[in-house]
Parts: sequence; structure tokens; C-alpha cells
Amino acid sequence: MATYQGAAFIGEQLGSIASQTRPPDELAISDDGSTDSTLEIAERFASTAPFPVRICRHEDNLGFSRNFERAIAEASGEVVFLSDQDDIWFPEKIERVMLEFDKDPDVLAVIHDQRILDHETGEIFSRSYFDNQRALGLAEKELVSGNFTAIRRELIEILQPFPGGVSYDFWISRVATALDCRRVVREPLQLYRRHSSNLSQPVLARRRPTLLAELVRIALRDPRPHWREMLALCRSAATRIAERAGAIDRRLGKGRANESLEILSRQIRSLERRIEMTSLPAFRRRIEIVRAWKNGFYDQFSGARSAAKDMLQPSFDPQWPKE
Repeated sequence: MATYQGAAFIGEQLGSIASQTRPPDELAISDDGSTDSTLEIAERFASTAPFPVRICRHEDNLGFSRNFERAIAEASGEVVFLSDQDDIWFPEKIERVMLEFDKDPDVLAVIHDQRILDHETGEIFSRSYFDNQRALGLAEKELVSGNFTAIRRELIEILQPFPGGVSYDFWISRVATALDCRRVVREPLQLYRRHSSNLSQPVLARRRPTLLAELVRIALRDPRPHWREMLALCRSAATRIAERAGAIDRRLGKGRANESLEILSRQIRSLERRIEMTSLPAFRRRIEIVRAWKNGFYDQFSGARSAAKDMLQPSFDPQWPKE
């Protein structure tokens, strides 16, 4: 668990972890320099918890991604569950996720669905996180969030150290997806608490996001900075997989590393092409998008949704980014 100024919510989350039908072997908490009562609440919990609790205090504030990296490094188990400080786990979460690991030793990461809790009203939304994903037509590979992720030790050894400038959950997801070692559980196994202090406000955590509303929301926003970030992420993942190819092949089977590198190579080329297409003048860009869609180019993104998004967006500076 990574914590920072979490006094308002951490007690309920700790209580839900203590109420698991399959208790954790330990809880490692990494605090990023909280000045409220977060640590005092954690210490009181540690004094009565039915499992060991290790609290690591850090005076420096490195941000949530580096704090999660430190929390993961502190954990000693064979399977590590990532926990936000403000969610609420359902009692069967650990037991249900461990079933997936126990069924298939080649599964190195598991993600699961979650219900969305509006903290201000106390309402639990009727649509889940994955329901919203389906409503927006997003591909399964685009499901990225650290708070519903569990990973095996072997994957941690591939992931560490985390590259700089990359969100920890995108890093975990990109590598696990490229290695084809991630399992998706479509049962909601926790409440995802949304409140004004959340560090991120993902569209999938909204009440009822629609494809039309999402297209309108992003229509005037230049997507290329985000794609540049994804491009850098893919390149970092490819570098890491190449470096750890021997360990990956021993763990997942001969040739798995090369297969993963081919997947990432295609993703890199596709992102480069998409950036290039959206930098064209409007008329020419739309011709290229139609041609690309007919040739199946957008199948590796979100199909017609991605093509429509690129088609509807206004022209952006073709010289971006400037040298």
C-alpha cells in the first residue's frame, strides 16, 4: 500500500484488508511523507492486525509512482497485491484473485473489475469500471489501473527498476500485456472510491460515460503528447524485455520474449504512423484515416472509435514537436 495524506480514508481500507476470507501474509505500507494522521492510524492498525504490518516512512516526497515502486520493493511475498489507501476491498478479493494464480502458473498478473463509490453521496454506481470500458468500446488491453492489480514475484523481477517518467501502473500493464501473462477477472472485487482528492480522475470511473460524450470531450485536445508518452513506454518495455529475455523464456517458454518484442515493435510502428497521420492537413489526413481503417490499421487500437476520433479532431501543428 502506498500512502500519502490518507487519514480520511485509510482506516476503512485497512479494515477491509483485515476482513479478507484469505488473509494476507503481510502488509507493507510505504508512506510518501504524510503530515496528517495517516501514520498514526496505520500504527494503531499494525498493533492489532492478525498479520505482520511493516510501515516504511519516507521524509522525501517522490510522488505516487515512485512510492508504489518502493512499496512493491518492501513486499516479500510470491504474489503482491497493489492497494490504494482509499478503496474498500470486498472480503473475497484475495481468495478470488489467488484462484487465478493457482489455476495457471504462467499467469503473472491479474486484474479485476470494481464498483465505483461516490464518496460525496455514498452512492455505488450501477455500472462498474469494466461496464464503462465496454460502453466506450475500449479494448481489454487498455484496462490500466494499479489499484486492481496483483503480480507475481517473477514479474516484479522483470519490472524492477521502474523507468523514470513512467506511471507505475502503465509500466506494469504494458509489460504484462506484451508478455501475454495477464488474466482478467470480470467480477467486481472492491469499491473504487472517487472523491475530490483523487490524484487521477479516469473516464472509466465516471457515472455513465458514453462514446459520444467522450468523443466531444477529446475532440479539441491534441492526442499526440499522450501517444508520445505511450511510444516512450513501448520502447522502454521493449528494451527491458530484450534485457531479460533469458529469464522470460525460462519462465514462460522459449521464444516468448521474441514474440513480445514483435508485438511491441508493431505497437511502436502503429503509434508512429498514427502521430504522422494526425499531423497531416485535414483533407489529406481524412483520406489516410479512411484508407488505414479499411486496411485494418485501427483494429489494434479501438477500431471505429479510434478512427472516428482521429477523423473528427481538428488539424494540429504538423511541425509538432518542434526541434
